[in-house]
Amino acid sequence: MSGRANLSLHANATRSWRMLKRWNRWNDGDIEWDMLHKQQLSIANTLVSIGDKLVLPGDTDWTNPATGIDDSEIVTFR
Repeated sequence: MSGRANLSLHANATRSWRMLKRWNRWNDGDIEWDMLHKQQLSIANTLVSIGDKLVLPGDTDWTNPATGIDDSEIVTFR
């Protein structure tokens, strides 16, 4: 077997092994999915409330920056 084929075989085997281990961890009953879901919703609501206070690209009152200026430099509070 050539070196390249051996490396490819090893990479695929490693990737498959990691996917199996990840699936076993997810399938385990130790993870509290409902609590995780609630935490993610809380984080999402916080990010939305922060974003509502800013003028972001795509908003009606957004003005495009001049060439060479990044959008993040133009973001302002409402």
